[in-house]
Amino acid sequence: VIETHKPYISKIFPAFSGDQCISICCPVFKDKQFIGIERAMVYLKTLSKIATEIEVGNTGYAQIFDDDGIVVAHPQADQIDENIVAIRKEAFPDYDWSEMEAVVARMTKGEEGVDSYHSVWWDGDNPKSVKKLTAFAPIILGNESWSLGVTMGYDEVAGPVKAYARNIHIAAGLLILVLGGASFWLYKVQKENTKLAAKAESAHELLEINQQLNSE
Repeated sequence: VIETHKPYISKIFPAFSGDQCISICCPVFKDKQFIGIERAMVYLKTLSKIATEIEVGNTGYAQIFDDDGIVVAHPQADQIDENIVAIRKEAFPDYDWSEMEAVVARMTKGEEGVDSYHSVWWDGDNPKSVKKLTAFAPIILGNESWSLGVTMGYDEVAGPVKAYARNIHIAAGLLILVLGGASFWLYKVQKENTKLAAKAESAHELLEINQQLNSE
């Protein structure tokens, strides 16, 4: 019987081809005796290709970090093997990146959850602050803990919700108008019924008086 123990995941390193990759090494035992190591090399561009095929709305994307915040997979190849926060601080040194740092800290700790943060992107020649929503979950690979994050623009998520809420408010307003009109109509009907009842009572009294006068 051949059994394997926990694999070892290397840090990112350049292969002979120059492409960034990781090495996965797994010890192999036979009858509890170590007989060798199985090794597989995984190119990060392959992981990035898999990540970019994840559909996240119109503007969203998927990315993978290691436990040091180093980008393992990202739609933009120039960000791979870089610290996700460091490269943004370098590009926009005057911007407050504390929100993003807090999110990345949660991801590198192996947490699972949903969070939001503000980031910056180029709108033509001018940087523009945008709010983003991200959902993340840990990827456990032997003794390594990576994190898969799916990010998209907050407006893209909030837009349909706001539109739905607006439709609800409009429907509620129409319902209030309808109910208000119905209440007013019922009030008028009730008022007319009251008048008719009063007239009927008066007519009955007049009839009794007339009968009494006739008898007299």
